[in-house]
Amino acid sequence: DNLWRRTSRRRYALVIRVSLARLDAYLFPAAAAADDEAKATDDDASAERGLFDNAKAALLSISDADFSWPATDTPALAGVDLAVFPGELVGVVGAVGSGKSALLGAAAGGRLVRAKGAVVVDAAAAVAPQKPFVASATVRANVTLGRPLDRAKYDACVDACGVRED
Repeated sequence: DNLWRRTSRRRYALVIRVSLARLDAYLFPAAAAADDEAKATDDDASAERGLFDNAKAALLSISDADFSWPATDTPALAGVDLAVFPGELVGVVGAVGSGKSALLGAAAGGRLVRAKGAVVVDAAAAVAPQKPFVASATVRANVTLGRPLDRAKYDACVDACGVRED
């Protein structure tokens, strides 16, 4: 029974890894091609680099941070260390109630209050929540969210999401 569980976990981890790689290649085809070319040299450099050795290049860096929910001293997350670098696609996976949404909220500057540590966001970040927000409006209104229309960005978004016909 224990061997079956370990085998199942490895299989699911592999499926998740392959799925994320396919999503990354679909959403960022130019980056995927460049990554394939640079992979051989990057693997050696990545093994030698520590998590925060290249923190200036990180798009998101959370260092030894504790977070709590507003109006409470009870920690929601403790000792968080995370760095996200350009070209990385990050998936947060865990059991129900393990803190996935709290981590994403902390990274995106959501409702959590930082009690200690540092959070540096050096770029715009996108978070795909568990419950997507879709307004009862046109596709265009849902994509632009009240901002002025940038036709090139709008067309790219609509094509990437496969909702051109909508």
